[in-house]
Amino acid sequence: MTGGDHRSFVTRLDALKTDGCSLLVSGDVSSYAGHAATRRLMGAPTESRRRVLVLGGDVPAGHCLPGGVAPTDDHVAVVDDGPDTADPTDVAADVSDAVTALEPDAGYDPGQLRVGVVTTDRGGDVDVVARTARSVGDRVRDANGMGHCRLHVASDDAHAVAGGFDAHLELRETPHVQQRWHLDEPTRWFDL
Repeated sequence: MTGGDHRSFVTRLDALKTDGCSLLVSGDVSSYAGHAATRRLMGAPTESRRRVLVLGGDVPAGHCLPGGVAPTDDHVAVVDDGPDTADPTDVAADVSDAVTALEPDAGYDPGQLRVGVVTTDRGGDVDVVARTARSVGDRVRDANGMGHCRLHVASDDAHAVAGGFDAHLELRETPHVQQRWHLDEPTRWFDL
């Protein structure tokens, strides 16, 4: 990425954080790599964040939160609706309730709310999960938050549902966990 490309990329990411966004995260990677991406997208533990996790299957909430943040913290809500199989409307309603319950009296600052929809490893119906994430994404955008949906599928398979998201983040292991963002154009691969 050239200096100008990097500045443009950072500017676009800042706009997504400010305006609210819903991101698709994909890649046929290990649970470790997927959890690392979710931890990063859930925001730095030193920042005043409100976090909502929607978990499918047996994904442990603690693996998806940044170090120093626990599922039982006051500013964390865990929704165990299982985005892989649950009705998208029910999940969206539960997330909306959690977002409302965590909302500060003065409302959310841009990027303060972080929502992660985490599917089981290589399981679930991609279309159901994507519909769930899009429903959740509307509520996240309304709060100027950042939401993401992590699908454990090859990125080629995820491209079919990527249109409902503001950006697509691909993951790969080489052996390091790497990321490539799709905004207007895809970035080069770089370390997570």
